[in-house]
This record gives sequence, structure tokens and C-alpha cells, in this order.
Amino acid sequence: MKVHIDDARAFLKKTKKQYDVIILGTLDSQTLLSGMSSIRLDNYIYTTESFRSIKEHLKPEGVLILYHMSANPAISIKLYKILTDIFEVHPLMHYEIKPLLFNYTLVAGSKVEASNEFNSSFQDFNILTNLVSPPTDDWPYLYLDRHGIPSHYLKAGGIILSISLLSIILAAGRKNLKETDWTLFLLGASFLLLETKSVTEMSLLFGSTWQVNVLVFASILALIFIANLFILRKGPFDKTRIFFILFISIVISYAIPTHSLLDLPLAGQWILGALITAVPLFFAGMLFSQIFATRKEPTTSLGYNLMGAICGGLLEYSSMALGTKNLYLLALVLYILAFLVHGREKN
Repeated sequence: MKVHIDDARAFLKKTKKQYDVIILGTLDSQTLLSGMSSIRLDNYIYTTESFRSIKEHLKPEGVLILYHMSANPAISIKLYKILTDIFEVHPLMHYEIKPLLFNYTLVAGSKVEASNEFNSSFQDFNILTNLVSPPTDDWPYLYLDRHGIPSHYLKAGGIILSISLLSIILAAGRKNLKETDWTLFLLGASFLLLETKSVTEMSLLFGSTWQVNVLVFASILALIFIANLFILRKGPFDKTRIFFILFISIVISYAIPTHSLLDLPLAGQWILGALITAVPLFFAGMLFSQIFATRKEPTTSLGYNLMGAICGGLLEYSSMALGTKNLYLLALVLYILAFLVHGREKN
């Protein structure tokens, strides 16, 4: 027996072997943190694209054994629908109900089909599958029944936003509020959306391990430093030109499907994946550096930038309704607004 310690999605991408049996158990983070958590990187193991990859690594007679434990019964319906669509037969299913907990096991394979003796309720499940949205790489939310932002996220976000606004009002006073730095505010919100999208895309490509996350965050900080250093050494540059280059880079990043990079060699994935995520962040850093340098009250402007980052973090939850890829479009809209507001400042 050979032991591999790796992200499940990343391991399947690296190996070319096929197996008689693949067993997928409940991920610990989901068991401990539940549906009230905002964690979603581990959810990439339970997407439609992930199960397609698992099927490709099964031998013709191979089977997938999927065990999951959750308090949300809709998860079993989602996984049932995905496996039925991928293997084109109804999976075997067994479940037991405990207090506040559902334990269920699904057995799927091209040569496996549910019998009435083992699974007498699959017809009911077929009806229920129309009420849920199966997770995909663009919408990897296993714990959400369908597209939309849950009310507890909206309430928590509203509390955070209210506290932040109240803090600004008390600290700045009415006079300074009339001189709100909307450009820095919008730059903060849009940059955080780009940063969040970079983390999720790199985790999809290389796994949601702590090494990958450390590398991504370190790279983002390095990009900000390089952008500032580049401005100091070679700048200043025409900000309008930088804005338009940033717009184009975001559109290109949006247009390239992340999963399309999974077919490339590992080196190609690192290079292209880094370019897709790094180029918009680099030009965004250049914009912030040049615009921030023109501020007469940098402390106040930085405060508005941080407030924008808070709002960007809250807007990130819109991916639960729109999908993660559309965060690029949301960031693009905010950057266009920043461009228009900055143009009015110059006039």
C-alpha cells in the first residue's frame, strides 16, 4: 500500500492510474464547520467536474463509494443527481437518520444500478433533484440548496457594514464625509474581489492545501510590492492607459475557463494560471500606488480604501448567487466606476 498526502482533486490530476474502487469520505472541515461557515475551497471535491475526473480514473468495472455525513438532507439529493448524470445509471444508496444528522452511502459505477431492494425511493429522488442546484467548479457550494445568498450571510454582512459606516462617521465627522474619496473606496472593493478570485482559482488548479494558500497570498503581497517599486523606478505612467490595460486583462481572465488549464502540464498550469491571476492584480497595484500618491490627506484616503475592501469582502458573497467567475465582471464594473470618478476629480 502506498500513501499519498495531497488534495484529492490535485492528486487525481497528477496520476494517470485507474482503480477498481475509489472511496470518498466526508471532509473534516465540512464536518466541523457546517453550512454556517463560509469555507468553500474543500467543496471543489464535490463538484460535477470533480466527479467526472473520478470516473475517468475508474476501470470499466470500477466503482465509486461515497460516504457523507451532514445535517442537511439536500446534500444527498445533489450528490445523487450528479452521480446519476455522470454514470448514466442510478447509484445504489443507503442512508440512516440520526438525531440532527444524516449518514448516507452512495455506490456508483457504469455497471452498477440501483435495485428496488436496495434503493426503493430513487423515483422520489428524481423529483427532488429539480429543487436543488448541483455544485460545479463555478458554483462549488455544497451546503446551499440553490443559487442565492442565505439570509444569515445577509444579516451578518449588514451588521459588519453598519458598524464600519458608524465608525467612519464618528471618526471623520460630517465635514470630512462630504469629501469622500470614492476613487480609493472603489479601488479597495474591486481589488479584494480580484484577490479572492485569485485564491479560489489557484486552489482549484493546485489544491486547497496550506502550501498553495501561503504561496498565493505571498505572491499577491509580492505583486503589490513590485507594482509600487515599478512606479518608483519607471513612473509615473498615464493612469488612463493603465485603467484600460486593467480592463482588458480582467476580460481575458474572465474569458479563459480555469478548468481548461487542468489539461496542461504542471509547468504550463503554473505559468498560465499565474498570468491569469497576476496580471490584473499587478496593474491594479500600479493604479493604487499612483492615485494614492496624489492624496493630500493619505490617512483619510487609506481609511476609505480599507472601507472599500470591507465592502468588497461582503460583495464576494454574491458568488453564491452569481457564481465565482462573475466576480471578475463585478470587479470590472467597480474599476470602470473608479475610472469615471477619477476622471471627474481631474476635471
